[in-house]
Amino acid sequence: MLALLNNIPLPRKGKTAPREVRLFKWGPNATTKGVFILTKESAHAALADYTAQGHALCWDYDHAMFTAADPQHRIAAGSCRLAVKADGLYAVDIDWTADAKRDIEAGKWVFCSPALKFNQRREITGIRNVALTNIPATHDAPPLLLNARTQMDQYLRDMRAGYEAAMSAAQAMQAGSDEGQKALGAKAIEGLAPLIGMLEEMIEAAGGAGEGEGELSALRGLKTLAGELLSAKDADMPTLRGKLRALAGKAKTAATSAQSAERTAVLSMVAANLAKIPAADRATYEAMPLGELQGFLSDAPVLARDGATVRPPVIQPAAAKSKDEQDADAGLQEILSVTNRGKRPTGAAAASSEERDADAILQAVNRRAPAQA
Repeated sequence: MLALLNNIPLPRKGKTAPREVRLFKWGPNATTKGVFILTKESAHAALADYTAQGHALCWDYDHAMFTAADPQHRIAAGSCRLAVKADGLYAVDIDWTADAKRDIEAGKWVFCSPALKFNQRREITGIRNVALTNIPATHDAPPLLLNARTQMDQYLRDMRAGYEAAMSAAQAMQAGSDEGQKALGAKAIEGLAPLIGMLEEMIEAAGGAGEGEGELSALRGLKTLAGELLSAKDADMPTLRGKLRALAGKAKTAATSAQSAERTAVLSMVAANLAKIPAADRATYEAMPLGELQGFLSDAPVLARDGATVRPPVIQPAAAKSKDEQDADAGLQEILSVTNRGKRPTGAAAASSEERDADAILQAVNRRAPAQA
């Protein structure tokens, strides 16, 4: 037969090191060294003893302050005050050293062990110091990373798990076709939802978290978020479902409209840029996404009407001139040279100069005539 010891708490690594720890509960406290008793009178005696000493209590490692021969091992892990609370004697306002805090949160030191004073009746009358240890003498010692409400927290979690299982069954009933079961499921959901909410608030107030607590907790968070986004925080589930369906319809309509607008833009852009699109491929470009078409048109060259790319005109090199054309050009250059030679004088000198120029032109022409003949 396998015994599952579900009531023995385990440390919650990663949680913050505690600022207060209960050292002894009221009444008998069983330990490996016998039973010690905490009464109202003995607790106040312990508090009076602490006050009379006038200094904070120190924490150490495995009571090394009393047992270690080497002073280097008698180092403090922290300091605290002593206090009487409703459920027992406590170490409060604990100020951990950096090393102790890091190691407690990493799970290296799990329990505490108070060094006590007691009388002949084994009543606890004082606390000498408190040690970090992994082998506590006190029976049922809770881990440092769990507070005194651990057992109650577990009850709350168990209760919530039961309610969530009932909620899951109720939702399955509501989704069925039997009208009677659907009505019963709706009433169960209506009653369970606020109970689960109250339990979650109590667990959070006790320092618990909702991670890994089941799918329904996550669904409740989604319900709250949906209510906020739809401006319907206090709406019931049927109302939220209706609003979500309407939102989904709007989103579908918006998506369809966007696709239609993009299609229209593509067709318009193709029609406006036919000079860049081969006529035979027009359908291909009309089926392109808008962004792809825009990228193509930004770099595409302009095409001629027949689909060939327009290129700059090619200038053909001039044909070689004949001998007559070359002689004519030479004669013309001589005429221009004579005409523009020098600055023309005025008066009679100008007339004789013009006559000389004319004679020179005639002579040049006459020299070309025999060659042409």
